[in-house]
Amino acid sequence: MRDMLGKRGIQPERLAAEEYLKKLERRVKAEERKLAKGAKALPRQPK
Repeated sequence: MRDMLGKRGIQPERLAAEEYLKKLERRVKAEERKLAKGAKALPRQPK
C-alpha cells in the first residue's frame, strides 16, 4: 500500500489523518470505477 501511494506522490506521514483517509477513499472509488468499466459481463449458463 505504501509503495502504491509513494508512486503517486502521496506520503502518509506528511498528511493529516483525515486528509489521508479522504485521499485513500477517493483512490479506492476511482479504482472500483476503472474495474467496473473494464469488466465484461459473465456469459449466461444454459439451463
